[in-house]
Amino acid sequence: MEEYRLEDHLKECSEKYPRYENLYATWNLNKETCINALKSVSINYTHFSEHDASHSQTIIDKIEMLLGDRIKNLSPTDIWLILHAAYTHDLGMLLKMKDLEDAWKSEEFKEFLEQTRNGTDEDLKEAIEAIYNLERYKDSYYNSLKIYKYVNLINQSYFRRKHSNISEQYLISLGGNLKIDLTCNGRINADLFYLLGEICGLHTANENEILRLDYETNGFSTDYAHPRFVAVLLRLGDLLDIDNGRFNPFTALVAGDPPKQTKPHIEKHQSTRHLLITPEKIEFRSNCSSDEAYREIRNTIKWLEKEIEFLTLNWSKIVPKNLGGYAPKFDKKELLLKGIPDIEGTTDLKLQISQEKAFDIIEGYNIYDDKFVFIREVIQNALDATKLKLWQDLKNGIYDFAIKRKEILNNLRELKPFDLSEEIYKNYMINIDLRTLDNGDVEFRIQDRGIGIDVEGFKRMSQIGMSNTDYRNLKKALFEMPRWLRPTAGFGIGLQTIYLVADSFKIITNNGIETLEANIDSIKKGGFIKLNRCDKKIRQGTSIKIVLKKDILENLCKTKRDIIEEYSHNIDPLNEDSYKYLNEMKLISRLDINLKHINCFLVKVTSKIVNEKEYYSKIKLDCKNNYITKDNYMIINEDNYKDIIIWDKNTDTYAKFSLENKKNRGLSIYLKGIPLSEANLINNRQSIGVDIDFYGLDLKDNIQLNRNKLTSKGIDKVINIIKNIYKYYQEYIFENNGEKFIENISKNFDDRFISGIENLWLFCDIKYKMKFNNNELSNKIANIPIEIFEFDDKKDKYILNRERKLSEIWPLDKLLNEGKAFFISTSNYKFDVMDDPQEVLEKLNQIPNDVKKKKLILVKHNMDFVCDLFYKDLYFDKNSNFKIFTVYLEDELTDLEKYVINLSKYSKNFMLTLLSKDNTNYRYIIPAISMYKSIAVDLWNKSTLHGFTTRHVFDLRLRAHIISPFIGNQAQKRKICSKSCFIDEICSLETFNKCIEFTKKYAVYKDVSIKDIRDTYKQLIGDYYDAMDDSYDKQNNLSDSK
Repeated sequence: MEEYRLEDHLKECSEKYPRYENLYATWNLNKETCINALKSVSINYTHFSEHDASHSQTIIDKIEMLLGDRIKNLSPTDIWLILHAAYTHDLGMLLKMKDLEDAWKSEEFKEFLEQTRNGTDEDLKEAIEAIYNLERYKDSYYNSLKIYKYVNLINQSYFRRKHSNISEQYLISLGGNLKIDLTCNGRINADLFYLLGEICGLHTANENEILRLDYETNGFSTDYAHPRFVAVLLRLGDLLDIDNGRFNPFTALVAGDPPKQTKPHIEKHQSTRHLLITPEKIEFRSNCSSDEAYREIRNTIKWLEKEIEFLTLNWSKIVPKNLGGYAPKFDKKELLLKGIPDIEGTTDLKLQISQEKAFDIIEGYNIYDDKFVFIREVIQNALDATKLKLWQDLKNGIYDFAIKRKEILNNLRELKPFDLSEEIYKNYMINIDLRTLDNGDVEFRIQDRGIGIDVEGFKRMSQIGMSNTDYRNLKKALFEMPRWLRPTAGFGIGLQTIYLVADSFKIITNNGIETLEANIDSIKKGGFIKLNRCDKKIRQGTSIKIVLKKDILENLCKTKRDIIEEYSHNIDPLNEDSYKYLNEMKLISRLDINLKHINCFLVKVTSKIVNEKEYYSKIKLDCKNNYITKDNYMIINEDNYKDIIIWDKNTDTYAKFSLENKKNRGLSIYLKGIPLSEANLINNRQSIGVDIDFYGLDLKDNIQLNRNKLTSKGIDKVINIIKNIYKYYQEYIFENNGEKFIENISKNFDDRFISGIENLWLFCDIKYKMKFNNNELSNKIANIPIEIFEFDDKKDKYILNRERKLSEIWPLDKLLNEGKAFFISTSNYKFDVMDDPQEVLEKLNQIPNDVKKKKLILVKHNMDFVCDLFYKDLYFDKNSNFKIFTVYLEDELTDLEKYVINLSKYSKNFMLTLLSKDNTNYRYIIPAISMYKSIAVDLWNKSTLHGFTTRHVFDLRLRAHIISPFIGNQAQKRKICSKSCFIDEICSLETFNKCIEFTKKYAVYKDVSIKDIRDTYKQLIGDYYDAMDDSYDKQNNLSDSK
C-alpha cells in the first residue's frame, strides 16, 4: 500500500495552491535547522532517552498512524504546525551556557536545590550534597569527573521540568534566542510562531490547559489552523514513542552508568513487546522484568488513557469539523511483570468516564444549561423501563388477543403504536407525586411499572456513559423491538443529572425476582451506592425519590402562564398555608412542558396544587376503521381534513397536520414525545400546526448529548424526513385536484376555519398554492393581507399601501403571464420596512423609468414564499439594497430556457464586478444571465459547486451559474493593461482553457460549441473590464489602445 504522509500532503497543497509554497519551503529549511540543533541535546541530557531528530520523526510517524487517510482532510497550516511542533517541542532541552550561568545564580535555583536536597531521589541528593561541600573533592583530579557528572545531573533535573516553557520562549523569539531565523527571512508571519510556541509550551501541561487555546484561528494566507487539535496530536505522538529503541546503547559507555531513577525508564522502553496504532484503536503489550519498570509503564499507560479520555470527551471542541472519525479506542492493553499479568486489572480496563469528570461535564455548559433538566431525564428513564416491560409482555403473548392487525403476530417488529389499544398502554401508567415538606423542601417521586433494576443494573449505573440499553442481555431484545418502541436512552448519563439539584436520591425497585433499595450519593458526598435487599411488597417497576431543597427551587423561576391561570386559585400569596405550595406549581409547570406531548403511555401527576392531572399520548388512533395505507404511509383523516395524521412506515415518524386556528402555529418536533429545541429546519412553514415526532431516530448518530438538539447528521436526516412527509400531506389533500377536500370544506368548514384554509395556502409549496385557483378555494384566501408599493401617476412617485388583499393579485400565474406582477424584496435593509419605508421609497423613485412598474408586491410575511422560487427577471440597484423581480411559479425547473435570468441592463455592470475580488485566489461564480447564456453551467446538486465561491450580495435561488474566467490576482491586470491586452492576457492562461472545458462539460445548453463558449467569455471579459472603474483605459481616459 502506498504511504501518504504529512509531508506529502503539504507538498501536494503547495503544488496545487501556490499560495502555500512558503509553508513547504520553510518547513524544509527549518527541518534541517532543527535536526542540527537537536543533535546538541545529548550534551546536557546524557542519560535521557533520545530527543534528537529520530524522536521528532517518530512522533510524526505515530501521528500519521493515528490520522490514517484523514491526513488528506487537514489544512496546510495544520500540517505545517504538526511538523514543526514535532521538531521544535524539545528545543527547550538545548541549553545555552549563558542560561546555565544565569540559572545557577538565581534564587529560584537555590530554592530548587534546597527542596530537592530533602527529596527521595538518592542520586540527585548525593549530587547536591557534593556541590554544597566542594571542599571535600579538591584533593583528587578524579573527583573532578564526579563533579562534572553531578552538575550534569542537577542541570538535567532542573531544566527538564522547564523545557516546554523554554521551547515556547525560543519559538516566540522566532529562533533569535538560538541565533537562527525560523521565519526564513520573513516568509512566515510571526503570529504562526507565537501560536507554535503556545502549542509546544503545553506539551507537558495538564490536558485541560489545551482548552485555553483557540479552537480555530486564521492560518497562513487564506487558510485556517486548529491549535487545540495540533496540541493534542503532539502530546499523543510524544507519549506513543514507547518503542524499545529510545535509548542509545552506547550512552552508558560514553557517559557512565545512568542514575538509578533513569534505569526504570530505559527498561520501560525495552519491555515493549507489541504496539499497534490505527485511527480506530491502540493496542499495547509489555513485559517488564522489574517492579520499578512496571510502575513506569503503568504510569505511562494511565497517562495515555487520560489523554484519549480527554480527546473523547472534548472531541467537538478540539477536532476540525471536516476530519471525520472519532478518537481511537484504547481497550486492549496487557502489562506483564515477568510474564505474569498485572494484579491491578489494567489489562481489561475499559476507557470510562470517571464519576467526578462526568459530573463536571453534566454540571458544565457543554451538556445541560438547565439544572431542572433532571425532570426530563427521570421521565425518560421511566418510559424506557416501561417500554422494555411492555415488550416483554408482548413477546410472552399476553396481548395477542388485543392486537388489531393479526397478521403481524408472527412478526412483532412490524407492530405500530396504534395496533395497541389505550387500555393496554394504561396498564403501564407512570405516577409522579409532589409533596411539600414542612421545611419548604419538595419531595419529587416518580414510579414506573417497568422492568425494574437488578444488582447488575446498579453496577452499570456506577459506570457513567453505560446505559441499561448497553447491557449485552438487552441488546438482542432491542434489535427485535419495533423502532418506535425502543428505549430512548443512549448515553447512560441521565440519572446523573439529579446531582444538579440534590446531593443524593433513593431508589426502590422490583425487578420481578427481588426488591432492592438503594441510597445513592453524589460525587460531592463520596459517590457511594448503598444497596440492600428489602421485604417491601411493591409492584414490578422502579420508584425514585428526590428531595429538592427550597433554595434550589428558587432558581426555577419560570412558570407557564396557562399553569398559573389554571391553578392560581389554589394559591393565595397572603396565605402562608397555601403559598408554600408555590414551588410545587413551578415543578408542575416544568412537568407540563415535558409531558404534554408524551407518547403512548399515561402519566399521572399528583400534587396539592392540581390534585391529579393526567397526560396521555397524542397517538389515539383507531386502526380498524379510519386509516388507509398508501405507498409507505398510513393516513388517518378522521375529522374532515381539519386534522390529518400520517405515519411514515419507513422511518417510524408520526406527523399531525392541524388546520384549527390555535396559537403557536408552525412546526414542533419531538423525539419520542420529548421536545427538541430546533428552529428553522424548514423555511416558510410557520402557518398550519404541524407536530412531528421521530420514533425511529438512532440517538447516538442523530441527537446531541444533551438531547435538546440534533447533530449535523441528524439535521440532514430529519429535514429529509420532514420534506417527504410535507410533500405527501399536500399530495393527499389535493389528490384528484382536491375535489374531496373542496367538498368537505364547503360542508364542514364554517367561518371559524377560514384562517385554517389561509394558513394551508401559506404552508403549501407553489405547485399546490396554484390549486387554490379554484373559485371555492380562492374565496377562502381572498382576504390574506399583503403590502404593495404602488406608483401614483399624479404625484409621480411610489407609495406603500399596507392594506391590500391577496385577491388583488390572484390568480398569480395569470398576472405573471400578462407581465402585471412584479415583486420587490428589501431584505438587505437593516430597518423594518413596515415601520420606516421612507428610504426605500426614496430609492424606488430614483430607479430608471423603464424599470418602474405600476405595482410592486412586497416580499414580506405572507409573500415570503416567493424567495424560494426561481427568478425570471431581475433588477437590483447599485448598492443592492433592494431587488425587483419576477419568478417562475414552479418548485423545480425542467425548461432549459428558464435556467438563466433576464437581468436588467442597469444591473449588468454591478453583477460583472462580482466576478472577482482583489488580492484573493478565489474562483467566483455569478448567476447565469441571458446575455451570456452560452456559458451558463448547471452545478445543481453536484459536488463541484463546493469548490467555487459566491459573493453574498444578493440572495437568489438559482439553477445555473457563470464561472469567472479569472481569479482576483489575475483580474488585477486590468489596472495595467488596455482592454484588448487584458482580454488576451486572460485568454492565454492555462486555467482559462480549463474553464472552457469545464463549462462545456456542465453547460446548460448541451449543443453549445467550444467556439461559442470562448467567444462569449471574451465578450464577458471585455464587459467586465468596462464595468471596473479602476481599469487602465478609464484611468487614462483611453478608448482601447495597447
